[in-house]
Amino acid sequence: MVVREGDHRFSFLLEEGILRYRIGDIGTLAGQLGHLLTVMSLPRVSLGVIPFMAERRMWTIEPFMIFDEEQAGVELLSADVMLSAPNDTRL
Repeated sequence: MVVREGDHRFSFLLEEGILRYRIGDIGTLAGQLGHLLTVMSLPRVSLGVIPFMAERRMWTIEPFMIFDEEQAGVELLSADVMLSAPNDTRL
């Protein structure tokens, strides 16, 4: 598992709703939540949850990942886009 290898640090930010979506049966949901509990206890992993009641100033349309200052990714409906140009990754 990548989060257990090397000197990388991982920060995950989820919306509370994603923890409640039912994709699969109750056993699948329990397994997913159990995995999150295991991973978030690792020393190089931090997990944040945006609560339902958080004030919104804007809505994120597409999910995105920031790997470091040099690379980010955006998951569009039809493709995954990797960004590596400095201006794009800053945005």
